[in-house]
Amino acid sequence: MRKTIFTTLFTLALALPALAQDTIKVNVSFINSDFSVDNRQGFSGEVDAKVLGKERFRIGGVFQFARHCSDCSPRFDTYSGGPQLSYDVFNKRISLFGRALFGATTNYTGTRAFTRTYGGGADVNFGNFFVRPFALDFLRIEGVPMTVNRYSAGGGVRF
Repeated sequence: MRKTIFTTLFTLALALPALAQDTIKVNVSFINSDFSVDNRQGFSGEVDAKVLGKERFRIGGVFQFARHCSDCSPRFDTYSGGPQLSYDVFNKRISLFGRALFGATTNYTGTRAFTRTYGGGADVNFGNFFVRPFALDFLRIEGVPMTVNRYSAGGGVRF
């Protein structure tokens, strides 16, 4: 009886991730931020939770953390969240996405500014893993007269 229960639970544990695939996506990327006169390299991490999905379309809620310059002092970070719309092409091998994220940019010295991020990109899917060969975001930071262009590439896991 114990073997039957253990085998059933083990089989369910293996099957559930396959049923829930693409419910949550976790991504880490290298970013290059173009500040008009200066390029800064950093990293970002994001979590994308599926809110609604139908065949090839997917709407997710995204939280993103980005450190625009990994060796700058003071630090320059953005915390943002919002919707992301994805569409799968080529038999769900590639996911094209567009997003609008809203949040705050801070340098941890008491300065915070409202930030809007609009962008898009593509994910190449390999089962539970994916590679993001490119993403392009445009950041508008309140009080900064220019648009920051941010390019990124990375990879992640789909649950």
